[in-house]
Amino acid sequence: MAPPKSQRASDFFRQGKGGKQRMEQDGGGSRSPTHTSDAGSDTDMSQATADDLSVSEKRLAAMLQDLRTSMKTDFQAAVSDMRKDIHEVGTRVNALEERLMSFAT
Repeated sequence: MAPPKSQRASDFFRQGKGGKQRMEQDGGGSRSPTHTSDAGSDTDMSQATADDLSVSEKRLAAMLQDLRTSMKTDFQAAVSDMRKDIHEVGTRVNALEERLMSFAT
């Protein structure tokens, strides 16, 4: 069973903190770690940092896929609930119409 969403998000931020600090130390921003004002920093990036980014990107891609799946499941459940509610309202309206018709005759 998957952990609660809030737990997964906190795990992500806890795990990703070190990677962000490394990017800032290397001169990169959190959004664009390889594009900086220092032209030489791109060529100075170590293989370890590149591997860390690759792992982070894979982890982020997996988290995004998990989020998409979760959102799709939540949406489908909400649509199903709305359909049930609409059906229930329709049933009640039909019952009221029948009662009104019985009074009219």
